[in-house]
Amino acid sequence: MPDDIETKRFLECAKDYSPIGYFISEVSAFELEMDKFIFEFARRNNELARKLTSRFPKKATLVGEEPERETTKKKKTKTKVEFVVEACWTTPRLRTVPMFRDGFLCFNFFCYAAEEIFDVRNHVAHGSIDAIILEGTRSGFWASKLKTDGKTASVQRYRYTVGLLAELTGNASALRKYCFRLRDVLVGKSSAEQVYQDEKKEIETRRYLVSQNLLSPLMKGFLAGGVEGNG
Repeated sequence: MPDDIETKRFLECAKDYSPIGYFISEVSAFELEMDKFIFEFARRNNELARKLTSRFPKKATLVGEEPERETTKKKKTKTKVEFVVEACWTTPRLRTVPMFRDGFLCFNFFCYAAEEIFDVRNHVAHGSIDAIILEGTRSGFWASKLKTDGKTASVQRYRYTVGLLAELTGNASALRKYCFRLRDVLVGKSSAEQVYQDEKKEIETRRYLVSQNLLSPLMKGFLAGGVEGNG
């Protein structure tokens, strides 16, 4: 068990990384909500789900024939995003669900925003955070990640500003709520109460972090920037 000194040292070192942790946490929550929608859709529309993704292979037409599968290798998250879009296109009542509170609905935005969110998440979570600069508008992070095509490999470096992480976190939060509303419409239930409880939990979590003084000045400014404004 770590002693108090080690715990305090960990919390002190972790403060500067809190925006990254918050971003990764929100992206993971978005992916989980997307998975829950996909599972529910597949449970209710199994035959259609088999046609929309390689995760549910098509049935063989002849005895002993191998099921047809997609041969093109895709990122798992990209396949999930495409499934959500195709599910909405093939289910009219899902197209009545807006992505944002102002009624905005654009599947191109969903695809592009999700791709950018997961791309940055992969660089940050599966790479190495090399440097952090906390100087107002110049605040940002540098990350390194190994890129390979199976034959050659190279280390590539990326720089992300805190402003970009704030924008992507807001988009991830909005798309998470959108996937929840899709699943709710799919099962025929009202999502108003769950949305309220969801947002209430977010607020309580942030208040707790502030009360425990676990937020760095950078993270406080990050949260004060209206991250959930797109939700």
